[in-house]
Amino acid sequence: MNFDWILNPLTPLAAIALALAACIACFLSTKSEVYRLRRTAAETERELARKLEQVESAVATMGQQQAEPPLPLPMVPTVRPSLNLTRRTQALRMRRRGETAESIAAALAAPRNEIELLLKVYEMVEYRKGLPAPAEPAA
Repeated sequence: MNFDWILNPLTPLAAIALALAACIACFLSTKSEVYRLRRTAAETERELARKLEQVESAVATMGQQQAEPPLPLPMVPTVRPSLNLTRRTQALRMRRRGETAESIAAALAAPRNEIELLLKVYEMVEYRKGLPAPAEPAA
């Protein structure tokens, strides 16, 4: 093979010229890409500013429309949970131990009349079964 062309003084100059041309091409390509991105960002910024103005005007009109005070909400009684199976069992166990309806209601954080009703129903069921119901402790 003949490698004499490598030793020619014009070869390094040609290589440098090609590298310089490649660098200029990359530089120009980068500049055009940056210009395109800036233009897209500016368009996006203008669009966002326009949408922000629309939202602000919509909020302003809503604020003007709601100048009258809102109607008060009706009072809804709070619904408390009833005695579940575990709490009923606890109430009956406490009665068997001899506690009063008031102390059972206080311990279970339940209304006294609800506990009394539970105990009366339990006494009626036990009476029908023929089993002795737990007696009301003496106060």
